[in-house]
Amino acid sequence: MWDKQSPSGLSSRLASSLAHQYDGRQELSIKNIRASALPGVLLFVLAVMLSDLQFLDQDMEMLGLDSVLWISLAYGLSWLFIVAAPAHGIPWLMRAGSVLAAATLVTRLLLPKGQMALCVLIAFHFAIGFCVACGFYLLMSALQNAERFFAMLLITLYYGVIYLFWPIDAVSHFLQSIGSVLVMAVFLVAVFLTPFSYYPALLDAKTHPGRKGYIVLFLYLIYFILDQLNTYLDYELKYTESLWVGLGILSAVLVTVGVQLAFQRGMWHLWNGFLTLTVAGILLMIWDAYLSAEVGSYFYGLSGYVGYIAVIYLLGGAGKRNGTLRFFRVACLFTFFTSTVIPFAFMAIYEQLSRTYFAWFSFSLAVLCLIVGALAMPALANNLFFARWMDDFHKIDMDEPEQKLALEDRLDALGLTPREKQVCLLLLAGYTLRQASGELRIGYSTVNAHYKAIYRKLGINSRVELLLLLGVRPPEAGESNREYSTTAPPEHRQDHP
Repeated sequence: MWDKQSPSGLSSRLASSLAHQYDGRQELSIKNIRASALPGVLLFVLAVMLSDLQFLDQDMEMLGLDSVLWISLAYGLSWLFIVAAPAHGIPWLMRAGSVLAAATLVTRLLLPKGQMALCVLIAFHFAIGFCVACGFYLLMSALQNAERFFAMLLITLYYGVIYLFWPIDAVSHFLQSIGSVLVMAVFLVAVFLTPFSYYPALLDAKTHPGRKGYIVLFLYLIYFILDQLNTYLDYELKYTESLWVGLGILSAVLVTVGVQLAFQRGMWHLWNGFLTLTVAGILLMIWDAYLSAEVGSYFYGLSGYVGYIAVIYLLGGAGKRNGTLRFFRVACLFTFFTSTVIPFAFMAIYEQLSRTYFAWFSFSLAVLCLIVGALAMPALANNLFFARWMDDFHKIDMDEPEQKLALEDRLDALGLTPREKQVCLLLLAGYTLRQASGELRIGYSTVNAHYKAIYRKLGINSRVELLLLLGVRPPEAGESNREYSTTAPPEHRQDHP
């Protein structure tokens, strides 16, 4: 006989199951957002907001080019220039870009609409492009998984609210003027209160070439091709309904969190959903049928921002895992390409086709991207979505980043066996012997034997000596909860699980 349960019992079990699932997903836990990480979150989010709030004057032209192209070109060029910047120059560029952006914002608001105001607006987007790029540097290098995910959700919530209320003239006028000035004021304060020491220095790719994560750039490229298509359908062809786009964007936040909570490989499902819903949304927007524009607009908002959260979150985590300045520079080059070459190509095609033909061209290109994505799925599954290193996205931070190549190079010169090197790297990360035993799936006594062999070969008596020998900074008081022995010899050290 089947056991019957009351609805309240089922709901309590469901709530308990969801709570347990949530506790096991450290990248979703708000308690893992450090207070010290808020500057990095704030700088990236505010820079993106400012870039969007001043995306205006699409109906103007200068030297035969649409203002959208000028804005995209200026924004992309700032990312190109930052490629040549050394790591220690990032905070200087952030400050210089913020001051220039503030000056051009105020100047633009004082000027009447016209060519001069457009020139100042172009200069603003060049300046704010530096700020967004520097903010992405922090997203990639300074933030942990939960903080990075939280930043993407905040940006998406902002876009959803903007689409809902932008059609109201009073709201849009306020956001373009006083609202932008207020956001800029907060941004300037955050920029100049953030010390230079907050910006981590990434490794030199010439000596420590990072190997992981570059495949995420393929997703980045596909996403921005489809994003540019949607931009034309939205701003140029006016196929979208703002209210429904906003509802779709807000739904993207719930869908992203829900999928991440429900599936171990949530990003895999989010990426496939993004491709499929984008094609469906474009088809519905251009199909002349009852409610098709509304439903298509909802899919446009939902799919576009599910893809946005997934791609930028993966890109930031992959950059943290890679750990080199070269990865950041390659991402900047991709942003330059997607902000300049792709918009100019689409504009050239748009000018040669009628409104209807361009709409169907957009749908055909979206289908092509879906096919390319499907053909690339085996490679994406093996090297990204189902690769072992993707498990790090469910932890507090990306474990074993490519910076450990530097330590491995040093360990190679010390005559340690491969297993001793593995144990040594875990000790350097602060693992106890029992934790290292569980991580390596070998017995505690075996780990203890390797532990003693490492100390004997290196002629040391404490973990701090090991850290100093390999040039790793020992943890300060209260910095780590894990054990660091400084006095007891290996065979007498008390190692707690």
